[in-house]
Amino acid sequence: MKLPKIFKNIEYQEFAGYVLPSSIVVSIIFLVIILDVIFGNFPEQKKVFITICTGIGGSIYVLTQTLLIAPYVKKYRTYYIWANAAISGLGLSILAIVLDETRYIFFDILIILAVTSISILSGRGPT
Repeated sequence: MKLPKIFKNIEYQEFAGYVLPSSIVVSIIFLVIILDVIFGNFPEQKKVFITICTGIGGSIYVLTQTLLIAPYVKKYRTYYIWANAAISGLGLSILAIVLDETRYIFFDILIILAVTSISILSGRGPT
């Protein structure tokens, strides 16, 4: 079995070993949040729509930046790490506003994983 070219890069393998598992878990948590909001008792329809959009957008963003952007950003790395921290913070802030207190356990897990991933990618400053 021949590995894709992307996985032959040692730098990418090390990066994927640290960040990819976290990104997959984040996407699963977003899926759980979406399913919980759809099938659970969520009082406001407007918040349901925003939560679903945030969950889908968050999953797409996390997987895209983990697989396609972060491993290859070299020239503009300084800008990328700050933009990534800002976008992650904005997305998590929106999620914190629309989730009710019974679903904060999902949010708490996302915060821990986000801080861990951002610190691996960016270092102390943006985290």
